[in-house]
Amino acid sequence: MSMAEAAEETEAARAADNVAEAAEAATSSATVSTSKLAWARPEIETVAPGVHRAPLPLPMDGLTAVNVYIIETGDGLLLIDGGWSVPEGRAQLDAHLAKLGYSVHDIAEILVTHIHRDHYSLASVLNQELGTKVWLGDGERENLELLQDEPRSGKLSFQMLSETGADHLIASFHDWLDVQPETARDWATPSAWLHDEMVIERGNTRLRAIATPGHTQGHFVFVDDERSLLYSGDHILPTITPSVGFEAVRNTQALAAFLESLQRVAQLGDLALMPSHGPVGMSSKERTLALLAHHEERLEQILAQVDAGETAYKVASDLQWTRRQLTLDGLEPFSRALAVIETEYHLELLDARGVLTSELVGGVRFYRRA
Repeated sequence: MSMAEAAEETEAARAADNVAEAAEAATSSATVSTSKLAWARPEIETVAPGVHRAPLPLPMDGLTAVNVYIIETGDGLLLIDGGWSVPEGRAQLDAHLAKLGYSVHDIAEILVTHIHRDHYSLASVLNQELGTKVWLGDGERENLELLQDEPRSGKLSFQMLSETGADHLIASFHDWLDVQPETARDWATPSAWLHDEMVIERGNTRLRAIATPGHTQGHFVFVDDERSLLYSGDHILPTITPSVGFEAVRNTQALAAFLESLQRVAQLGDLALMPSHGPVGMSSKERTLALLAHHEERLEQILAQVDAGETAYKVASDLQWTRRQLTLDGLEPFSRALAVIETEYHLELLDARGVLTSELVGGVRFYRRA
């Protein structure tokens, strides 16, 4: 998720009626049952026959919740994502399962969309405690190896800020990150690795795993063709713009990969969106095309800000952020850091397209028009 965009989530929650109505207007032909305000509440929600959206809390995040999806297959439960491994998250998952008449022992498999803590860490813990089968994208191997050696994903991920000319943001971020320290239990090796176009079948459910690198290198989405659902993880979100390349391994051209993945998903047809954050049911194709258009517009805005010798931090400081048009300094530290990283990836893509050139001087990258 983009924390620079996530800063507006509280405002979005207050306007949940309007957001939900917009989502309903864009709903695909799939049959999806959801109430207007359900996405902003902690209660479990049945979104399709045998499919339940189970929101779990995020302890240090600008977003309301992470959506875990519980699928009743007739042969054990299949989960999409696991949530964040904090006591309140585990308790909420237990409560959701109990309401359906199950417990964590009934979870047969967890398909994790990507390696971020709010998606992977609770799945990792359940795997170690109960032997629950956990799947993760094969593109996350290098990220996971780094996190197992040094389980401080935020600090690893923000090292690239030095190259943007924003060392001071690293220091301001560390104290905030330490509120929820990570442990090795958050980063166990998965039971199995997902590969592109792999089919996962359990009971009455058949899902296609589609590689969508960009948000992270190993991000996957899952297609339920029978129900016409797209479990989109953080690749496509209904009300905010996903971040790109926030991961332990430096991912050059993360934005280019993200845009290619969006184009691929657009070719899957019109499916009902089951996102990791926000309301369900929006047209996947409509939202995908909107995100593609947004990034092309953002590339134009960023190009217009570049004079001779600009850094990503300087360009980000000259832009406005979120739908509330905040300045960079108006964002909280995590959002501010991600905004600078996002700007760097846009600049990298403009460099690759030949409209900018770049030079690394004293460990800081400067951009100028070609």
